Amino acid sequence: GRLLKINKSFTKDIAHEVPYRAEMEYPENLQVIGKKVSASHDFSSVQINLSKDLSDEIIRWGQENISDDEVYIEDKDFGREDHPHITVKYGLHDAECPNKIKEFFNSIVPLKVKLGKVSVFDDSEDYDVVKIDIDSDQLHLLNMLISDSCKVTDTHPEYKPHVTISYVIKGNGKKYEGNI
Repeated sequence: GRLLKINKSFTKDIAHEVPYRAEMEYPENLQVIGKKVSASHDFSSVQINLSKDLSDEIIRWGQENISDDEVYIEDKDFGREDHPHITVKYGLHDAECPNKIKEFFNSIVPLKVKLGKVSVFDDSEDYDVVKIDIDSDQLHLLNMLISDSCKVTDTHPEYKPHVTISYVIKGNGKKYEGNI
């Protein structure tokens, strides 16, 4: 099968400053999530699920570095991320779009992404999102192709690829930024 190559070195604690390479099978890790995934999600999304080893490492880092009393748990859709993934596009309406999406992925594999530093989305009034930045021109291209070819609602017009680690109570996210 085709391989999705991921290079990561996002924190000293996890990567020990040595680049790490994980290979993930394609298309098994490509997932199109159906409409109304939960009460707070009105649309479908396309995501790339991370390998079990990499997911476990990210989850473990979050558990070891983010205290339970800082985790935002006001809603069951928040809290710690227990299925780390990279969202390629959120906001899909079209049930026929998955076939187009697979064609897009097939046209640019192997897909290469680089996991960067820990950073924060702080634009919510209620919480901060502690995340790992993703660097990949190919993901930006896929996001654009899906936006241009499928019926979508852009809830986040600027695509910022990332892997969520945890939602934390507003104001607590900044201390996790950078090389921890």
